[in-house]
Amino acid sequence: MSESMIPTTTLTPAHAGLACRLRARQCRRGPSAIAGEVELENTSSSVLEIEVRTSPLQYLNLVVTDAAGKVVSDSVYGDLFSPLAEPYTLRLQPGEKFTAPVSLLGNVPEEKRQTGEYTVQAIYEYSGVRAVSEPLRVQLPAPYFQFTESFGDARVEELKLLSWTAQHGGLSFSSVPSGPWHDLLVALVSSELLTVFSLEWAKQVYSSEGNAYRDLVVPLGMPGDTPLVRAMALARVRAIYDLYEMRSPTGLRLTHLGRVRLSELKQALRAGREREPFGILWDVRHWQQDLQIAILDAREGSPLAAAYLDLNGLRQVNEVHGHDAGDLALKAYLQAVASTLGDRGQAYRLSGGADEVLVVLPNHDTQAAVQLLQLLCRTLMSERLEEIGEKVILSVAVGVITSNDPWASPTELRSAADKVQDRAKKRSREITPRPSVIAIDGQEDMIVIENNPERSGSPR
Repeated sequence: MSESMIPTTTLTPAHAGLACRLRARQCRRGPSAIAGEVELENTSSSVLEIEVRTSPLQYLNLVVTDAAGKVVSDSVYGDLFSPLAEPYTLRLQPGEKFTAPVSLLGNVPEEKRQTGEYTVQAIYEYSGVRAVSEPLRVQLPAPYFQFTESFGDARVEELKLLSWTAQHGGLSFSSVPSGPWHDLLVALVSSELLTVFSLEWAKQVYSSEGNAYRDLVVPLGMPGDTPLVRAMALARVRAIYDLYEMRSPTGLRLTHLGRVRLSELKQALRAGREREPFGILWDVRHWQQDLQIAILDAREGSPLAAAYLDLNGLRQVNEVHGHDAGDLALKAYLQAVASTLGDRGQAYRLSGGADEVLVVLPNHDTQAAVQLLQLLCRTLMSERLEEIGEKVILSVAVGVITSNDPWASPTELRSAADKVQDRAKKRSREITPRPSVIAIDGQEDMIVIENNPERSGSPR
């Protein structure tokens, strides 16, 4: 039996200079059943060095068992991370702790995630050192779509509902909403974008009338009229009737027409976008809508990263060299962002004449996002603007945040990334010449990239 298949009851904490703790984590928008946090503590009297190729959590496994004691995790948690372009060494001093967020059911397939109680235990093994956490109980509630009190852009709200249904394989809600949300549900069922129909249901309905299943395809007078066609129409009418009676229809799911509509909505909301005044990045008007689409596409194993960037020293360039030089610096900065991202993400200049940029990186965990942003910083710092002078070195303060919460607010994500960036900005002011600094949500240490290549990228 492989280690990942060992029941948690057989795992006993190991003490060899490293302690591992697993606990629930409070999300920004309230509690989440599967949001967790792993803490590693060096309990030895010497420095512990861990070679990192993908993530410090590459040596972590989460063993998850259901209420019956059956192991439902089917892969090693550390295998979820992508390789880094530049491996590094994580050094923990005696008594020092390293903390990182985890998804408590991240290595449990979607089809095995049923409503109920689970037990999760963390195992961290590296170079002969093994640490095991205490078991953590997790209660997974039934997934319900959350109707918000406010109803914004009808296309965006429809996109939210269809995206949620596609991700969860069906649509369920604790109570039928009123107002615009109710109208939307009725319209989606009426247009056959959502349905409760199934062949088994049609068999049961028709057999209850004393007919054999084979009669479902027998013509009934008008061309194309069969018991099967009538059953499909009946399912639609009953679902609409339930909604008007304020009852939740059972078994609502997305149809092929619904999936097509979902794709068309995304394309329509992204169409007609304009660039900012320099014509390099997207205009400020589009960040919120695009970020909302990215949030809806994020999920376990495919999180969304957002970064808030602020160019260092632009005011000084303007004051010393003039506003034309400032524009040259801005263009170099925006070009560095655009060329580094390529088709891996989108970037938005947050106001017409300012240097603040929001970067949206779908399908990027923290490690992947930081790796890309480090490349961006080095690309920018390698720029030499001859028109200004070789002594001008451009650098940037970056705040990074990740999320897989489908209910996250675009405004709140941007604000949170901005607050993380403030830490990076403050740190950059402490060093001369000013370096690029990357601050990461939930982590005290920051990545400082100085102009000196031998010291670049060292955590501070």
